[in-house]
Amino acid sequence: MVTLEERELFLKAVQDPSSIPYKLESVFETKQARKHKSRDYDFKLDLHGLTVEKAEARVKACLIRCLGLNKRRILIIHGKGQGILRYEIRALLANSDLVAQIQDVPAKLGGDGAVLVVLKRVS
Repeated sequence: MVTLEERELFLKAVQDPSSIPYKLESVFETKQARKHKSRDYDFKLDLHGLTVEKAEARVKACLIRCLGLNKRRILIIHGKGQGILRYEIRALLANSDLVAQIQDVPAKLGGDGAVLVVLKRVS
């Protein structure tokens, strides 16, 4: 249900579009941020809501698939929670022959709730 105040704001915006607060710069910044984010990783895997077993299976499949697609930088989002997935996924990655490097990520990419994996080069 639309309130009377919302209706009045809508009608005012239709009659006078210049009354709508809009910044072209903010749209530009958003596009720039998206471009920058896409350079940080080649593939993103979200493990939210999965059990450890299912998450490990997805990570293993993702590593193999990304090697085949020549995508070397993978952002794996495990979430913060109690830290169980974080610990298990990092242990799996540390013992994998496919992984060259495991990196913590800045807050803009997930912080403590994510990890960046760099795969070894395929010869």
